[in-house]
Amino acid sequence: MKGHVVLIFTLLLAACAHVSLPPERECERLHARLAYCLIEPAALADPEERLDRVEVRSPEGRQTFIGQIAFDSERTLLVGQSQTGMGLFRIEWDGTRLQQSVRSEEMGLDGRRLLALIQLVFASPDQLATAVIGGRVSDRAMDDGRERRLTLDGGRLLARIHYAPDGEITVEFADELYIRMSPL
Repeated sequence: MKGHVVLIFTLLLAACAHVSLPPERECERLHARLAYCLIEPAALADPEERLDRVEVRSPEGRQTFIGQIAFDSERTLLVGQSQTGMGLFRIEWDGTRLQQSVRSEEMGLDGRRLLALIQLVFASPDQLATAVIGGRVSDRAMDDGRERRLTLDGGRLLARIHYAPDGEITVEFADELYIRMSPL
């Protein structure tokens, strides 16, 4: 019986443990047991540029804006503007420094977290293998496109990303954040 109590106590501690963030890297805690360390722009796959209508739903509410994503070997750039053209935010990552300007503090925008989620969408599974701490990323083909899953080491699903053939991307993160990116 004493052995069972020790085993249960050990399992509970492991379940409650927080993942440590490496101090030498730009990392963001996406869950108590999962961290994401930003991939330097030079290490990302191919250059990418997108302009999307972005819909975000979270417990704080809904937002719709125009989003631009551009990354190449030197930087990653995320820009958001209202549908009327007013600038909302600009986030730039050059591999060593993250710069963020937000028009309104009410947006509650965390540039590192947003950049981590965008990299989860666009980086290759091989690149993500070293960026995700405490979990894993898997991709699979589907009849209506492709799906990427982010799971904790214990197997619990944390995020699902769906890539439709028409270029639309949806992200469902931990049952609390939904993002739809529709190409313009």
